[in-house]
Amino acid sequence: MFDKQKLLGRIEECEFGLDDMISFILLGGLVNTYYGNWVPSVMAGLLAIGLWWVGRIDIRNILSKND
Repeated sequence: MFDKQKLLGRIEECEFGLDDMISFILLGGLVNTYYGNWVPSVMAGLLAIGLWWVGRIDIRNILSKND
């Protein structure tokens, strides 16, 4: 489960799964945080950390402003 190379291989094989995870993080995580549902918010946060760990989310692009 924590072997980074195997995890990257599974992500490469399932492109739409990655889109679904990112949608879950952005929509589900933020909406649940807004309404105070902490368990789904934490789960979404853990998924975000996992995607960052395998290099699928670039936090610098999210935080930087396009001038």
